[in-house]
Amino acid sequence: MGDVTDNATDALNTLICDTAEAWAQFVHLAKRPVWQASLAVAPRRARAEELFGHVMARLYADRLALPARFAASGLSDALSFLAREITVHTDHWLLQLFRTGAEDAADAFARALYADIKMWVQRASTPAARATLDDLVQDVFANLLADKGRRILAFAGVGSFRAFLRKVALNLAADSARREFGRVRADTAAGVTNRRPRLVSLNDEQRLLDPVDPGADPEREIIEIEETVARTQREAALADMLRQLPDGERKILEARFLDGRKPREIAALTGRDVKDVYRVLERTIARLKQALT
Repeated sequence: MGDVTDNATDALNTLICDTAEAWAQFVHLAKRPVWQASLAVAPRRARAEELFGHVMARLYADRLALPARFAASGLSDALSFLAREITVHTDHWLLQLFRTGAEDAADAFARALYADIKMWVQRASTPAARATLDDLVQDVFANLLADKGRRILAFAGVGSFRAFLRKVALNLAADSARREFGRVRADTAAGVTNRRPRLVSLNDEQRLLDPVDPGADPEREIIEIEETVARTQREAALADMLRQLPDGERKILEARFLDGRKPREIAALTGRDVKDVYRVLERTIARLKQALT
């Protein structure tokens, strides 16, 4: 395994030489993971070939910058870095499909992002709401793909597309849960009202106050609004503090709480030992809690 990692790192760093041999060595490293990613996303083989060519072309265009980006990423595993680059270029290809009105854009988008969106919605919902998880996820996809992907195309190209998409998906899931709040499920026993619990996005910058149940008493409504305002203020303070963290710590927290990755996944992504990831999470979270109290 060590030889594979070392060879991958060498192939990546040698790109700075900008020779045909360096590029050929990198292609030998990249072609398999790029092709596997293309097959996983594209609805048809012809689309997979198109996506493969798109990703390889973008990697070639970025070849001189890749070694520096790898060094700045904080990752020690070149293959993990390459997987992230492939994801970024795949997202660019998906956006192009929507921009050109491709008929299979929705299919490719669902194949690429269904698992991530389901994970985001599940981890943002309460345990009670997870009984309706599939309904929420279906509602999210229906709204994302409505109007020829208007919400997807709202991405301005600044920052991470996945972070943007996560925020939109959670807001759509919260809206869907609110619409369903109080609806009697078809399998509810006679005389018993089974309400779908609300799901609240913690990253909703557009909606500072979450609507409350219309049936709630006024006193409880005031309490809920005050709690929501306090939570929003804490989140703003937390965002400022996260920006001040060292890159390595911030990336671990973002991977855990924004991308929803488990510590073992973060360890593989960052090239750290899993125990080190746990230590960073515990230490940094304790520091943030102390500062916010």
